[in-house]
Amino acid sequence: MSLAITTFIEALADREQQLLPETAVDAPIYEFRLKDPQKEKFKYTPRCVYFYYLRLEASGALTIWKHFWPNVDPNNSKKWLPINNNRSNLKKIITERATFARKGQGQGFGFGDTWKHKSYIMIFIDEKAWTLHKEDHDKAPVVFNISQGSKPNHSFFDAEDFVIDMPDPDNIGQTMQCSAVSIVNHMKKEDEEDLASGDSEFFHFDLFFEVAPSNGTASSMTVIIDPTGTNQGPPEDPPGLIDPPAPPPQP
Repeated sequence: MSLAITTFIEALADREQQLLPETAVDAPIYEFRLKDPQKEKFKYTPRCVYFYYLRLEASGALTIWKHFWPNVDPNNSKKWLPINNNRSNLKKIITERATFARKGQGQGFGFGDTWKHKSYIMIFIDEKAWTLHKEDHDKAPVVFNISQGSKPNHSFFDAEDFVIDMPDPDNIGQTMQCSAVSIVNHMKKEDEEDLASGDSEFFHFDLFFEVAPSNGTASSMTVIIDPTGTNQGPPEDPPGLIDPPAPPPQP
């Protein structure tokens, strides 16, 4: 590997380490709030999913499909039901949404959304050589870039990393492993209260990926995608801060 590329990769690693403290030192995305008995203001289980599907095209362009998915009638939020947050259920949803997106079915392109619901935000990359940074590697896949005008993180928690088995389009009958992350957007202000009417908070994210070279001989590179999104209050969700007990996890 050339000195220039090595220096570039080291610079990206340095940037990640510089940005991590800006996510608010006491508020990493992997902190569990839904299951923390001390965090009573974070007990609302989301009823919907904002799903983002990423795929690198042969032209080199990055396709980003987005899809909004409540588990029942999308036109009547009063009917929405809590979406169980155990890992097996979240993995099932990611797999189903990714399969749906592979068919070119979505509701739009890109990021830059205005979020109006307490929700799961799921990001899936349909590439076997692209891997989101992971908690067990001491690297965050999502960093809040304060230098670009983002609010520090006080709303996005309960993150979980996933490896999703998908049919390999290049090798019929075989599967490939794809990287994904699920994060809960609690729609909170810095004081942990819900966003009120008229409240709007802008977030600028850096998504960190490790990309393996096609020949498998060189070291992987870090690639950054920098989407944005805005939380708009108040959350448009059905009432019910105290949810019924979740069923036991699937084996």
